[in-house]
Amino acid sequence: MSSDSEIDVVGVEEEQNPTTSSRVKKAYSIEKKIEVIEFAKKNSNHAAARRFGVSRSSVIDWRAQEGKLRESKRINKRLPGGGRSLRFMESDEQLANWVRERRKEKVRVTST
Repeated sequence: MSSDSEIDVVGVEEEQNPTTSSRVKKAYSIEKKIEVIEFAKKNSNHAAARRFGVSRSSVIDWRAQEGKLRESKRINKRLPGGGRSLRFMESDEQLANWVRERRKEKVRVTST
C-alpha cells in the first residue's frame, strides 16, 4: 500500500452555496501517479482506483498523460502548462512589483 506522506490534502471551501459541505482535494506526486499507472497496467483501472483510493477517472486521465508524466521532473506534482493563463500580463506584473515594494518597506499588504 502507499504512504500518506506523498499525498497533500488541501481543504477546498464551497463558498457559493452554504448548504454544501466542504470537500477535500488531494494532490498526488508524479511519482505516485506513475505507481498507480503501473498497477493499472498489470491489473485494471478499477482495481488501481480501489487500491490507491483515487477515482477511476483519475487513473484513466493519468494513463492518458503517462508520456508527459514520465518526461517531467518527478518532484513536481503537476505538469507544466496547467492553470489559468494571465489575461492582463502587464498589470499583473505591476501589481506584483508594487506588493514586493510594500513588503520591503515592511508595510502589510492584504487582499481587501
